[in-house]
Amino acid sequence: MTLSVVGLNHDGRADALRNFAQSGGRARIEREPENAADRNAIAIRIAVGGIEQHEPEWVLVGYVAADRAAVVAPLIDLEYFQNLRFVLRVDLQGATMLPKVALELTYAVEDGDPDAEIRAARSGQLVAELGYLRWDNIEGIKTGDAVSLWAHPDGDRVHTYRRGSIGGLGFLGSATNRRLIKQVDQRLPYRAFIHWAGSRAWLTVSLDR
Repeated sequence: MTLSVVGLNHDGRADALRNFAQSGGRARIEREPENAADRNAIAIRIAVGGIEQHEPEWVLVGYVAADRAAVVAPLIDLEYFQNLRFVLRVDLQGATMLPKVALELTYAVEDGDPDAEIRAARSGQLVAELGYLRWDNIEGIKTGDAVSLWAHPDGDRVHTYRRGSIGGLGFLGSATNRRLIKQVDQRLPYRAFIHWAGSRAWLTVSLDR
């Protein structure tokens, strides 16, 4: 998974990235759920200084682009990724041009998951990619908004709707998972939220007990 990095033209970030590209070093990613500009913010920091027992200063050099962070951040928060690793790629494009920066993520998911579309992130929490998307409805809401779920009578999928919509007018998309279908069909408590970016949309679902 490759994610573009933005915000490079602030506070000498471009120079720090040029030094990083030329000399190497360490980098890390940090979730910033309290970020006032974007609750899905994923910051990229590189290590500067640090000798022997002294800790380096972790300098902010940019953020994952908002449209991709909207999809990836909820998955990071729910510990969906297993053995997450990343490489910071910096492409120098000349002394007077901003470098082109991308974050390449590699990860595994939990073994033994029988359903390819929805995976248990940790006990009581699920992540599902939506299919049969209705973009005319999705684009009228914000990523992270709460949504309602309805188990289809055939028992093979869960439909997602805008909160407060009437009938099928607020249909957003469908997901499949036996555990989630049972939760909704038996009217057990849950909290569901939609996240979307580009051509993809996801549900994050907390299954209350």
